[in-house]
Amino acid sequence: MNTHKYQIVLQDDLLNAYYQFKQGNAYDTMLISRLLTYYKPHLTCVAQLRRIGMEDSALYQQLTASGWVNLNNEELAQQTSLKLILSSDQSDFPYVNILGFDSIEPNYTGTFKNKSRQKAIDHLKTLCQNAKSIYIYDPHLAKYQDRSNQAVMQGIFDLLPMRQILLFSEKDAFLQCTKSSWKKKNPQLTFKNSSIYKDMHDRYLIIDQKVEVILSSGFDYLFDESRDFTYVVRLLH
Repeated sequence: MNTHKYQIVLQDDLLNAYYQFKQGNAYDTMLISRLLTYYKPHLTCVAQLRRIGMEDSALYQQLTASGWVNLNNEELAQQTSLKLILSSDQSDFPYVNILGFDSIEPNYTGTFKNKSRQKAIDHLKTLCQNAKSIYIYDPHLAKYQDRSNQAVMQGIFDLLPMRQILLFSEKDAFLQCTKSSWKKKNPQLTFKNSSIYKDMHDRYLIIDQKVEVILSSGFDYLFDESRDFTYVVRLLH
């Protein structure tokens, strides 16, 4: 059995719930919803299937032939690509608590290497289109506002909706020249100071305090196709 295609392990109760769902039996809707949010192809073994009362002679034979007979969950996880165990009640590594606020989350990520960023730009612009407030954090934001970086600032402005909106940033992150220029383009734009992400390394775009976009490099790399760029979208709890 090729283990490279197996990414995670399911804790026993989650494996049982998975099979109940797969077989069309009664299942916990909330539990399955959370499980499917995190789910990746899983690896199991004969001992685990027996523990949950799953009888499948063909699968037993396949697992036995591959050597997956009597391993515990942590040993199984070592054979997967992500080395993780999805759990309903544990958070210590290698467990990921799908019912709690675990540090490891299932998020949407986009990675761009020497190719068009248009899909990322369209995504971020759409996330912003109905926002009432947006927080922008980039420790180099002031640097982008000299004459040589106007394309970056125009790109950031183009992400914002053309209507009433509060734009939060670190104090003095937006120079007066930018504020004046942007307010001419959108008179309903209001600038506010905030320090919620002061001295952070990563760059952030926070939308209505509900959605957090983490930019691995900076807003300049969002618009520079010669460099690699990654962004992560996560919901704030």
